[in-house]
This record gives sequence, C-alpha cells and structure tokens, in this order.
Amino acid sequence: MSYSKDFKRFFQRASKLSKTRFIKSAVSIVKENPVNKNLIFRYTTFDGSTVDEEFDMVVLSIGLNPPKANIKFSEIMGIKLNEYGFCYTNETSPV
Repeated sequence: MSYSKDFKRFFQRASKLSKTRFIKSAVSIVKENPVNKNLIFRYTTFDGSTVDEEFDMVVLSIGLNPPKANIKFSEIMGIKLNEYGFCYTNETSPV
C-alpha cells in the first residue's frame, strides 16, 4: 500500500471487500502459474514460517516511516504533525 491523499479512507474501504487481504511481509520469490497466469508468491510471516500462495492480482508497496528527527524539526519549524508523524496537511490541499 502507498501512503497518499485519502489513503486511510481507501484502506478502510478496501479492507471491507470480501476477496481483499493486506499482507505485511517481505516477498522472496514470485513465479507465474503457467496454466492460469496467476502469480505465486513466497513470503515470510511474522512467526517466521514461509508461505507459497497464489493470487490473481497483487499490489506491492513499501511502508513509509517518518524520520526520527521529524518531531524535533517540526517543533523548531512550527509544523503540525498528523497521528503518524508526517506533516499534517489539509485533505483538499495536501501540499
């Protein structure tokens, strides 16, 4: 998933879809099923086990974390931060 304007609302809406799952993991191998052209992913779960799973659609994204110095910098500059530690922006004017 990517973080951007309206991300939280998108994530909440997509989470409610019956065939949608969000998996936090590092993918190590991707293969194509030659019969149906689906993708077979090998990934590691939080408990350390390895899973091979087939998907008909996959969206890969990296997670974002604000820099640790963000808090101190925002205090110096008088910049408000959101609940995730990123600069607070107006939804209709995110710049």
